[in-house]
Amino acid sequence: MTFSAKVKEEIIQKITLERGEKLAQLSALLHTIGSLEITREGITFELATDNEQVLLHAKHLIQQVTKFDVFSVANEPSKVASKTRYAWRMPMPMGQDVLKETGVLQLTDGHLEICRGVDKYLVEEENAKKAYIVGAFLGAGTISIPEEDAFSLSRGYHLEFLFSNGEQAQDVCHLLAFFDFLPKRVERKETSVVYFKESEAISDLLAFMGASACVLALQNEKVKREIKNNSNRASNCITANISKTVGASVKQRAMMQAIDEAVGIETLPPSLQQLCSVRLKYENASMQELADMLHISKSAVNQRFRALVKVYEEVTGETYES
Repeated sequence: MTFSAKVKEEIIQKITLERGEKLAQLSALLHTIGSLEITREGITFELATDNEQVLLHAKHLIQQVTKFDVFSVANEPSKVASKTRYAWRMPMPMGQDVLKETGVLQLTDGHLEICRGVDKYLVEEENAKKAYIVGAFLGAGTISIPEEDAFSLSRGYHLEFLFSNGEQAQDVCHLLAFFDFLPKRVERKETSVVYFKESEAISDLLAFMGASACVLALQNEKVKREIKNNSNRASNCITANISKTVGASVKQRAMMQAIDEAVGIETLPPSLQQLCSVRLKYENASMQELADMLHISKSAVNQRFRALVKVYEEVTGETYES
């Protein structure tokens, strides 16, 4: 099960609505997973989605609003691009009544017209606004989180609502803004996308919609990724330091061998002889480890190496490249 499906399942399990809120949420579902059917007999609608739980929830809402036994009409599953798609058609004449009551169809100058945006009268109450947002997410929302091996802690999080028209997208943006959620919006081919990319905003919106367990799972995943990334950074830092130490050691030992061939290490002052002795014996020792072996400070080791470089350049006539 995808993370989106888990979120929607949790939201549906926790939904409790009054009648006005049910109409608002059903309206959002009709706008996002519904399509109109116009025949000589009248107007009705079909609901179609790849999430069976969302379809069942929409049918429950219809049954609670109309008292019509929606389960007397079976779903029609089908395969679309390797995915199972679930469809259900509302019988006439009840379909037209539902469309009117949810504001999808409105009577204007004696004619029925399709309302492409959100019916403002349906969402006058704050709880109805929230119910509409939840319905829009159930029908048109998806959420993705970074892959398990993703390095970034903040990138890769994405929650979006995908609408078939700009009016619906704009109105949902206004509803979200009412609750201080400020999404971004973009037109993508023939769709209008309302989206969030910040992990904190996504977590807050999921909590607002009732998916608290999924928020916790999201936060746990983020903590795990942070621990893993910190471990990777530490490992990379250690690897880099080891490589730096080994590279420096190779050059230092080459310098000492050149001095030994030119004048002999035994001709050096005792302090430099000691330095050459431990470096040649402990090839991969760090500067601090050399300091500990010689019972001197790290800065004193650096001073002795600088003195050794001067000897090298004098006896070989070459410039030492560190």
